[in-house]
Amino acid sequence: MKKDFLLKFQNILFLFILFFLPLFFCPFTLDPFWVAEQFFFKFLLSLFIIAFLMRKLINNTYFVIYKTPYNLLFFGFIILNIIGVIVVHNYFLWANTLILNIFYFFLFLISLDYSLQNKNNYKKILVLILISNLIVSFYGLMQSCGFDPLRWQTDFSRRAASTLGNPNFLAGHLLLAIPFGISLFFSKRVPKSVSIIIIIVLCSALILSQTRGAYIGFIASLTIFFILVSKYEKESFVKLKTYSIVVFLMVFIILLLYIIINLEMRTKIKNALTLKDSSAKIRLSLWKNTMYLIKDNPLFGSGPGNFEIKYAYYQYKSLKYKDFFDNDFYKSAHAHNDLLQIMGEYGLLASGFIVALFYLIFLNGISILKTQNNAKFFIIGILSSVIGILIHGLFNFPLLIIPTASTFYILLGSLVAFSGNYEKKEIKMNLILKITFVLFVFIFIFLASILTRIFLSNFYLRKSGEASHFKMNRIAIEHSSNAVAIAPWVYENYYINAKDHLNAGDIEKAYKLFEKVYELNPGHWETNVFLFEFYASNNMHNEMLKIAENMYKLSPYSVKAITSLGYAYYINGKFDKAILTYEKGYYNLPEKYDILYHLSAAYGAIGDTEKAIFFARKAIDVSEDNAGAYYNLAVAYIKSGNIQMAKETLNEMLKKHPDNKNAKDLLKVLKNEIKK
Repeated sequence: MKKDFLLKFQNILFLFILFFLPLFFCPFTLDPFWVAEQFFFKFLLSLFIIAFLMRKLINNTYFVIYKTPYNLLFFGFIILNIIGVIVVHNYFLWANTLILNIFYFFLFLISLDYSLQNKNNYKKILVLILISNLIVSFYGLMQSCGFDPLRWQTDFSRRAASTLGNPNFLAGHLLLAIPFGISLFFSKRVPKSVSIIIIIVLCSALILSQTRGAYIGFIASLTIFFILVSKYEKESFVKLKTYSIVVFLMVFIILLLYIIINLEMRTKIKNALTLKDSSAKIRLSLWKNTMYLIKDNPLFGSGPGNFEIKYAYYQYKSLKYKDFFDNDFYKSAHAHNDLLQIMGEYGLLASGFIVALFYLIFLNGISILKTQNNAKFFIIGILSSVIGILIHGLFNFPLLIIPTASTFYILLGSLVAFSGNYEKKEIKMNLILKITFVLFVFIFIFLASILTRIFLSNFYLRKSGEASHFKMNRIAIEHSSNAVAIAPWVYENYYINAKDHLNAGDIEKAYKLFEKVYELNPGHWETNVFLFEFYASNNMHNEMLKIAENMYKLSPYSVKAITSLGYAYYINGKFDKAILTYEKGYYNLPEKYDILYHLSAAYGAIGDTEKAIFFARKAIDVSEDNAGAYYNLAVAYIKSGNIQMAKETLNEMLKKHPDNKNAKDLLKVLKNEIKK
């Protein structure tokens, strides 16, 4: 009785996870697209595993393991994840990603086991996927019409984003569902009118997401679908060919009309084709930069979960100085290409396991289609959806989105169940196994508590953000301090808490918190900038040089990094290195005031008054806010013995900056010297 109850609980929990993953979000967290989804997925799957272990302990007979062709690929990938710890910087991010990948493997096995319990269970999976995606699509259509009952942090500009909180995420998830909607069109049990409505709703939401990469994936998915149907379900294809053409002409006309009516979409497509689109340029830069990362780190990449940290040191690689004229740093945590992301994060060998996994999926899928069975359209739907995701993944990262990745592994488990390409092995329970199971129960209870703490800490960050918005600094500090106390391993908690202390004027406390952020993520640009300025204002010369060197590694083309490193060399008496740094910056960014101003000071420090005067004059010419350059010029004239020009320079300076105390004091000194 108990074991049956636990089995039912497991199955209900599995279906609950499948249904609600794309629907679950939390408006009370700072980032509802990642933290909430991770909590929902990992927490509920932890409960599932605890129930499974308890059931086996109560059952006290045996438990089943499944040997599939995918096990070796999964195990190989996980082993490389574990070994990858030797290259990671942030161990929490590594552990978080490792656990997520292990949970995906568990989900694959859970889906396989569920599909084998009853030959019709795959239909429940199909129905739940379609219903949840229909709900998601309806909400996306409402957003596109201008009606959204929820207040999101992001302005979607009438693009359908739905509960996934991002139009690109929604598009990727719908690519998994649409082929199954099309499969219903060929079903004898589902009325054609119902299947047509499902197809149109899902496709309309995809179209209104305005995600061009998903459009390409959709076309590829449809092409594969009809090729497979025409080859392996000829009778159904011939019988419904006319209906199929009519339905897909409708979908095509909807897409075409939308593009014609929507000027913004037409412009996006035109710019993408002519490579004038900013989004396309950004993606090209991301891909090139990631390839540099892969080239330098071929074995283990950045290490699981640490892509955002290591990529920070490659964000400039494919760019030029002119790209940094208005921006010092370009932040990204993703390569916007699933294959490059996997190669860059896990290394080439690990990415080979993932490529082999997809190859095996198509191999097994085609082998099933060659046999006589009643689920051919389900298999065709899986293969078509995978093609759509892979194509979309060349421009985005759908396999990093938890609802999409989870659905993919669930479908993979069902595919293996149909293929029969598995071996069922029963293992008898013994004392050692029981002790191991009890230990794992406690481990997953502990893991569930950790996940809850992370989720709650993000809730406090949201409250902190609201308090900061209304200038309630002390309340903001209280909330972000709670976030740090609850989850002290999350660097974002320290960063928000540091900013809150900074807003309240507590510089010393902010400094200590920013140092903690730097310890967990040295690639965090804003933290580097604050620490440099703090060390500079407190005459901490060695610390300042260390941070400046790191800033230059992160963004050697940026004016902030150039001037910071040059100034750090200057303050530490390394004038030749300072001049070399500034000269390189001047060569590539000749009109930047900060570089010219600092270069003048550096030449003045080594007694080269001619160059000090030259660069001070150029600095004055390129900026109206040039008091420092005027002062440098006056000092250079004094050192060269030209007191008259120094006086004229200071007088000119006071015309533009009448309240400048340094100019007044220096002019007074010069007048006194002349009187003597």
